[in-house]
Amino acid sequence: MITKTTIAFFALALMISTVAKAQSTNLDAYIQEAFKSNENLKQHSIELEKSLYALKEAKTLFLPATTLGANYMLAQGGRAISLPLGDLMNPVYNTLNNLTESQQFKPLSNTSENLNPNNFYDVKLHTSVDLYNKQNNYHKKIKEEQINIHKSNIAVYKRQLVKEVKTAWFHYQQLLQERGIYQSALDMICESLRINEVLLKNGRIHETPVLRSQTERKGIENSLVALEGKIKNAKAYFNFLLNKPLDSEIIVDDFSSSIQLSPQELPAFQLSSANNSEKLDIARSFTRIAGLQYKMDKPGIYPTITTFIDLGVQDFSWKVKKGSPYYVAGINMRWDIFTFGRNKYRAVQSELGIKQTQSQYHLTQQRIELEERESETLCETTFKNYTTTVSQIALAEKYYSDQLKIYKEGRLLYIELLDAQNQLTQIRIRRSVDFMSYQIANAEFEHRKALYKID
Repeated sequence: MITKTTIAFFALALMISTVAKAQSTNLDAYIQEAFKSNENLKQHSIELEKSLYALKEAKTLFLPATTLGANYMLAQGGRAISLPLGDLMNPVYNTLNNLTESQQFKPLSNTSENLNPNNFYDVKLHTSVDLYNKQNNYHKKIKEEQINIHKSNIAVYKRQLVKEVKTAWFHYQQLLQERGIYQSALDMICESLRINEVLLKNGRIHETPVLRSQTERKGIENSLVALEGKIKNAKAYFNFLLNKPLDSEIIVDDFSSSIQLSPQELPAFQLSSANNSEKLDIARSFTRIAGLQYKMDKPGIYPTITTFIDLGVQDFSWKVKKGSPYYVAGINMRWDIFTFGRNKYRAVQSELGIKQTQSQYHLTQQRIELEERESETLCETTFKNYTTTVSQIALAEKYYSDQLKIYKEGRLLYIELLDAQNQLTQIRIRRSVDFMSYQIANAEFEHRKALYKID
């Protein structure tokens, strides 16, 4: 069943779409330019690129690693092994010499060999690979979650940048409109001054209205000077967001047609927040990382098994002989059995980290809901303020026109005409401010609801 609220909502959506199309050409071009050139966004992109390489690094933990090692040792003294070769072999050699009636078998001396090799080298290639290591799996998954976090951070910052660019763009245009209003007010004061000078010349008024007109003109001129400073600052900030020279010209749109929107009630925005997932995705990723970290830190449930092979050459005095080349292969296993509770305490910290990230996730949900509610309320308020101001414009213009006519006939005090002029100027300024405030509130609403399409 289609309710009145539904009809009102679609009417509002159509109105917002119409206004958005009027501003899309220039504003969207600036937003895309900001995406390409904003320095903060570049830093977020660099962080993402770093995390991608960190994942590639984590994947290499599953592959063999080969290192080249070389040792050379000089040694003297220390432990030694005694070899009594003379005591063992000389009696045998003497008997053999007697039997052969010769001295063919020379006597041997007792000797000793140091355990520390002297003038010894060892060069080898060491290759190892983990056959079973659960921590490598968890480490890789953590890096994948960190990539998701960086991607979501980029999307979040892009949405923030869209809002900042739109806000700065509308603020700059509001100041330009305000300058035009003050110029119009200055024209009205100059016209009043001309009329007063004519009336004074004809002796119909005293000099006081002329002096008051001149004072009002000076006041408006001073306001224009102050406004020029605000315009320069607004232009500089907008160009700063786009990473352009601060005095670069800004292309603005003509809101003269859309600023005349007819008053109507703004219904509550009840759009779904399903698209606003980047911040929640970040919170979910942190929760998953905490869970993976807990599994890594749990007491040694799983062993670590590694295989290796060494291919090398070793010998004395840098010689390479038949027996110098060698290889050694094997399998290592490590299994933490008892660590005085170190792993247990580390796991408790990780478990508390899971609870902390879960709490942060719920807090993020509540904050998003609050911010969306606030942005809805702000849209309602700014639109109602704008429509109220629009309804007063025609009355203020009619009032000023009537007062000016009566004043020219000499039936009105100048202070009353001046009051009508100021009232019209202030209402025009308020209309401009309220309209741009409504556009800025729409940008805030779009940001909170994540409605802007991010590539």
